[in-house]
Amino acid sequence: MTASGAAPLLAVEDLRVAFGRRGALVEAVRGVSLTVHHGEIVALVGESGSGKSVTARTLLGLAGADARVTARRLEFDGIDLTRQDRAGWRRLRGRRIGLVLQDALSSLDPLRRVADEVAEAQRDDVSRARRRARVLELLAEVGLPDPPTQARQYPHQLSGGMRQRALIAAALAGAPDLLIADEPTTALDVIVQAQILDLLGDLRAAGRAVLLISHDLAVVSRLADRIVVMREGVVVESAAAGEVLGSPAHEYTRALLAAVPSAATRGRRLAAPAAPQRPAEVPTVPVPVAPVAEVPVVEIPVADVPVVQEPVLAAEGLAKRFRDPHDGWRDAVIDVSFELRAGEALGLVGASGSGKTTLVRMLLGLLEPDTGEVTLDGQPWSGVAESARRPRRGDLQAIFQDPLGSFDPRLTVGALLGEALALAGVPRAGRRDAAVRRADQVGLPAALLRRRPAELSGGQRQRLAIARALIRQPRVLVCDEPVSSLDVSIQAQILDLLTDLRAELGMTLLFVSHDLGVVRHLCDRALVMHAGRIVEAGEVETVFTAPRHEYTRALLAAVPVLRAVRPGTLSAQLPTIEVGR
Repeated sequence: MTASGAAPLLAVEDLRVAFGRRGALVEAVRGVSLTVHHGEIVALVGESGSGKSVTARTLLGLAGADARVTARRLEFDGIDLTRQDRAGWRRLRGRRIGLVLQDALSSLDPLRRVADEVAEAQRDDVSRARRRARVLELLAEVGLPDPPTQARQYPHQLSGGMRQRALIAAALAGAPDLLIADEPTTALDVIVQAQILDLLGDLRAAGRAVLLISHDLAVVSRLADRIVVMREGVVVESAAAGEVLGSPAHEYTRALLAAVPSAATRGRRLAAPAAPQRPAEVPTVPVPVAPVAEVPVVEIPVADVPVVQEPVLAAEGLAKRFRDPHDGWRDAVIDVSFELRAGEALGLVGASGSGKTTLVRMLLGLLEPDTGEVTLDGQPWSGVAESARRPRRGDLQAIFQDPLGSFDPRLTVGALLGEALALAGVPRAGRRDAAVRRADQVGLPAALLRRRPAELSGGQRQRLAIARALIRQPRVLVCDEPVSSLDVSIQAQILDLLTDLRAELGMTLLFVSHDLGVVRHLCDRALVMHAGRIVEAGEVETVFTAPRHEYTRALLAAVPVLRAVRPGTLSAQLPTIEVGR
C-alpha cells in the first residue's frame, strides 16, 4: 500500500492518444488520468477496444510511429516520458519498466532459446554462471515444471501457458520498478494463475509497482489496491478496489460485474438485453459514488435442454504418448474413457499439460490413439481411413481459442461461409442468402460479410467460427477454450449464444476450459483431467460442491474469488462471490 502523501512512481494526467492523419484522427485514449505508487497494484479494466492496451504501450513509448500522444503530465519516477528519445527509452524499458503482453508467441523471439530471452534483461556485470542460475530461479518462480528443460527449449516447443510464464520470467529478470502486465494470466489454468498472482503480490510486498490490465474481475479483486475502469478510451470510474467492486458507481462497471459466469448465473443470461446508450459527456475521474441498491439484476430465464441418455460420442481406453526432448517417452493421455450424451453440455477441465488438447485432437479424428477407441453414434471414428471419416465430419465440428488462426486471411467473411456452404451441398446461387442467414443466426450483421477476419473484433471472429461450424449441422460441437481470450462482456455474449443455439438446435457440447466459473455456468456434467487421466467425473454441481479427488479440491481452492462484499448492493447479488466454486 502507499504511504500517505508519497509522490507517485507513475503519474498520468489527461493522456490522449490518436491515430490517423490530420483531419481524420481517431482518439483511442481520451483524457486518461491515473497514478501508481511504489508498493501498489493498480488494475486497468474494460472490454476490448476500451483503450487499456494503447494506454499501457504509450507508457513505454510503444504506441506506434503514427500515434499522436499528448498529456498534461506523463512522468515516471520524475522522468518526463514525453521527452524521451530512443536511447532514453532503451534505458527505461526492461530495467526500470517491465512489460508482459498477452500474446507470448509473438513477444518471444522464435530463434532464441528461453534461457537467452530471460537472461537478456539482467545486468551486464553479472557473471555467466550467476545469470544461468538466476534464469532457472525465475523459471521456477513462474511455475514451469522443469526449468532446466524449458530453459533449453524454443518458444514453439512450449505450450501456450508455458510460453506466457517464460515471458513473465523475462519481464522480471531486469527487476523493474514498475511492471506493466497486460492480461498476464489469460492463457493460464487456475493453479498456475494462482502462482503468478502470488508472485505479483510478492512484488508489491517488495515495494515494486504493478499496473495490471485484465478483463478477469476475480483476478483484479484478489490483487488490486485500486481499480480504474475504462470504456471507449475514457476513464468512467476510479476508486479503491473494494469500493468499485462492492458499490460500483457507473452503469458500465455494474454491467461488467453482472457478466461474470458462475453457479449463480445458471439458467439466466449473462449479457444485458441491450447495451446502455453512450452519454454525450463521459465523466472522468474522480467519479462520485452513487447508491446502487435499487439497480436490478437482469434475470432472463434460459430454456432447459433435454438430455437424451444414449451416447453420441464415446471414448474407451484412450492412450497417447510422445517422445520427450531427452529421447524418452511422455504419456499425454492414459486410459481415458467417457461418454457424451446427446443434448448435454459436458465440461472438460484441467491444468495446462493435463492432456486436454491431446484428448480433443483424438476425439476430432486429428490424431490417432496408441490404444483405445473413439466412436461417433456407435460407429468407429478412430482407427479408420480418413476417406471413411470424411463423409461424417460434418457431425463433429470444433471452435477454438484462436479463431483467427483457423481462417484463410485472404478470404472475406462471406467467402469463408461460402466455402462451408459448398461443402454442405448448397448451390452457388443460394450461398449468399444462406451466408446472411447463418451470420444473422449468430448475431453478425450482413455488412460484415465483406470484411476479412483481421478486420473483426475477437467476439466477432468467434461468432464467425460458430456460424461456420453450424453450417454442417453438427451433432456435436467441440469448444476448445472458446472464450478464454475474450473480455468479460464479449465472453458473456458468446456463452449466451451457445446456450441459445443448444436450446434451439438440441446441440451437444463438449466444452474444454480452464475457467471453472464458465464450466459451472454452462455445463451439465464435468470431467476433471490431471496428468493424462480423468480423475473425477460427475454432475457439475456435485463435482464443484463435493469434490472427491484431491486434485479437484486443489483446482477449486486456486480459483480467484470475486471480492464484492457490500450487502444490499448489486454486487451482493452478482454471479456469486466465489466465481468458480
